[in-house]
Order: sequence, then C-alpha cells, then structure tokens
Amino acid sequence: MVNGKEALRTGGWSTAAPVPQFQTGQLVQTCLEMQNIRFHASTVQHSVRITQNLSEHVMQQMLRTVNSLLAIILTVIH
Repeated sequence: MVNGKEALRTGGWSTAAPVPQFQTGQLVQTCLEMQNIRFHASTVQHSVRITQNLSEHVMQQMLRTVNSLLAIILTVIH
C-alpha cells in the first residue's frame, strides 16, 4: 500500500505506481453520475434542436405574413 492505494508492480518497487482501490459502491456511484451527465447533455442537445426548428418555423411564418401584407398593400395601391 502506498498512501492508501495499492501499488502496481511492473518491474520492481522503483517502478511501482499507486492504483486507486475502488469499492463496488464507488463504481456504481461513478457509473450513475456518468449516466446523469449523459442524460443532461442529451437533454440540452434535444432542446437546442427544438429551438432551431422553432426558429426556422417562426421565420417562415414571418415571411408568409410579410408577403401577405405586401400583397395587400400592392392591391390597395393599384
């Protein structure tokens, strides 16, 4: 043990590197935290896609409205 970590022997004690000892509970917690992070990242990506689609839809609606108003104005002028 080196500073509470198990030493990994690859050639001798001079090359020993500390390797953390995980408990099963720590691994489960780490996996759950990673799933939680992935879930939030996925949610953000989904929200961005929805916002982009809505923005495109709103722009198309605005163009239709402007075109309709221009058509009405041109009809009134002529």
